[in-house]
Amino acid sequence: MRKRHMAGLSAAVAAIAPFSAWAQEAVSPADEPPSGEIIVTAQKRAERLQDVPIAMTAIGGDLLEKNGIQSTQQLQTMVPSLVYTTNGTSAVPFLRGVGSTIGQPNAEASVATHIDGVYIGLAAVGVQDLVAVKQIEVLKGPQGTLYGRNATGGTINITTRTPRDELESEFRLRFGNYNRVDISGFVSGGLTDDLAVGIYASRNSRDSYSGNVGAADYRALGVGPVGGVPSREVDWQVRGKLNFDNSAGIQLTASLEHFKRVSVDRAAFRNLQENSVMYGPPFNQPRIIERYAAASNISQYVETEQTGAMLRAEVDLGGPTLIGISGYRDSKFHLSTDFDGTEADFLQINSFQQSEQFSQEVQIVSSSSSPVKWIAGAYYFNENTGFLPLVAYGGALAASGLYADATTGPVRTKAYAAFVQATVPLGENFNVTLGGRYSVDKKRLVGASDTFIGKEGDVIAVVEYPDDRSIWRSFTPKITLDYHIGDTMVYATYSKGFKSGAYNVGGPSPATRGPVTPEKLTSWEIGSKSEFANRRVSLDFSAYLYKFKNLQVQIFDPARSASVAYLENAASAEMYGVEASLMARLLSGLSWTTSVAWQHGEFENYPNAATFAESPLGNLPHLVDLSGARMPFTPKWVISSNLDYSIALANGGSIDAYASFYHSDAYNFDPAGKLRQRGYELVNVSLGYTFPGDRLSISAFANNVTKAHYYNQLLNGPTIIAANDAAPRMYGLALKFTY
Repeated sequence: MRKRHMAGLSAAVAAIAPFSAWAQEAVSPADEPPSGEIIVTAQKRAERLQDVPIAMTAIGGDLLEKNGIQSTQQLQTMVPSLVYTTNGTSAVPFLRGVGSTIGQPNAEASVATHIDGVYIGLAAVGVQDLVAVKQIEVLKGPQGTLYGRNATGGTINITTRTPRDELESEFRLRFGNYNRVDISGFVSGGLTDDLAVGIYASRNSRDSYSGNVGAADYRALGVGPVGGVPSREVDWQVRGKLNFDNSAGIQLTASLEHFKRVSVDRAAFRNLQENSVMYGPPFNQPRIIERYAAASNISQYVETEQTGAMLRAEVDLGGPTLIGISGYRDSKFHLSTDFDGTEADFLQINSFQQSEQFSQEVQIVSSSSSPVKWIAGAYYFNENTGFLPLVAYGGALAASGLYADATTGPVRTKAYAAFVQATVPLGENFNVTLGGRYSVDKKRLVGASDTFIGKEGDVIAVVEYPDDRSIWRSFTPKITLDYHIGDTMVYATYSKGFKSGAYNVGGPSPATRGPVTPEKLTSWEIGSKSEFANRRVSLDFSAYLYKFKNLQVQIFDPARSASVAYLENAASAEMYGVEASLMARLLSGLSWTTSVAWQHGEFENYPNAATFAESPLGNLPHLVDLSGARMPFTPKWVISSNLDYSIALANGGSIDAYASFYHSDAYNFDPAGKLRQRGYELVNVSLGYTFPGDRLSISAFANNVTKAHYYNQLLNGPTIIAANDAAPRMYGLALKFTY
């Protein structure tokens, strides 16, 4: 088997070689320093992107705007090894095939998300709107040393704009199809010589595309929201941020933000199953299998609300810098969805999740002039979360004399860690980086219960489950060797990642509550970063091999829980692949980036995996041996390419054109391969004019130009193969004014 693996890897390298290899896509020119260098903070210090021996992607705010990216989910079109789907609004990012189809609280994503250095725990609110973002860095591979828990596959680091002394303001307005109206803007500047403040806000709204595409016939059947009235997708966010920086070497940065979203599209699941039992006796429901048309007897929607605060303090110690990062976030989530895919009152879900988290990190970082670059620190994380409650209701429970089952499962998490990393020069061009992190995770399941409710709303029974607690310890080391030859750096890395264990809180009976054990990943990676033509061309490459232990996967088994998927451990798995990319500044104002990723992942040992078998009685539990089966969310080939051209005009204005192309091979949503996404392509374009003075610009944009159809999520239930459709073609006009 090893020979076959290496042969596949060699073939992929040979196929990608003509494209060269640049595993770090550049930020937009507007975000680059005057020298043209790209500066990142992947190793928690400011460094040139090309000097960092990590495969990563850095995307500036202007490039996000040009590509029409408004949320973290859309980042996959610019990061070929990233597959970013959703479950409601739950973030389901897979990076190089590493991820988890999270459906419940306390089971965090395998790809971590940080905003201004603060980790976001609750996956249900993990899809973040991108408001006033300066830069996003996507780090690939386990980041267990500097980023710790739940960064097994990598991390998505979002850096928001920080106010400066200079007065700055910006206003954006976008109109588009589906009656889209998006408004955003900010104003910032100095109040005193030492203090600058900024206010950043946005409001986005449009008609939902689910349930009312295809017009009156579907509304007459009751498709979509109750009454057939088209619904609006609305989200808004406001952030206040201040920056204090004095000559005594003390800098304080603080922010307070609030975000709210109401969406039908993210909650509308439709039935793809042609032979669903819901279409025959005794239900006799109309068979509606049309894109963007979700039949339902209830209003389907998801609502999320977040309040977050951050304080970052930096103190110059006369060499090293002492840094403290405090974070607080209160998140609420409510999902109302129909899980039988018809107008029948058979199985509906009301999910209420809440999370209150606090984190504190302390770092001491060596000075930039130190020959040995080092960092040491400690981390603390505290979270209270759970279903409060999760309610399954409808006729599916009638056989038990019930109408509803309300499950409550609070989980309390406390995590501690200490870490250190140092890069030591072994010669003029040779460095070794040694790092390690020791983590302790404690989780308690407290007050878990099921409340069984009758048709009249009467409480029939309450079953309380014993409290439980678990503690997990892990050491995650990292060793990197890098060698510089002119403008080329080659590197090799050995590292480990750790993802915390979790309780199955969506039906915490003794048979299902778990906990599942921590997921551990061991990684070997080699790569190179090269620059040519006075740094106008970047050519980089990376190849990796992952070995998983206790891989966490999500399964839907009606025999264990009729209303929610649960997590279980696959014994072991293996993933390997290569990534290649080319970035070139072809002419003045013209740049081109093309990236390619090839990957393969399979379960090495996964006996008795739970899946489903279709039958006249519905989708029944079925156990299979998935050893040797392909892992979910691992398209074999992914290609991303974009062209950015700004033409300066004689009058001082400019014409700005942008086009991007994204291709993904087919992949599975489930371990058994029964829920499959076909290969698809996305094309995004924009064309604009910037008036002389660079203060006013107007542009036209179109995303998903070719109307490609693909899914945000596929799930199976007792009577349904449930699909949540991704966005169709979106287009419109945008106006931007800056000062």
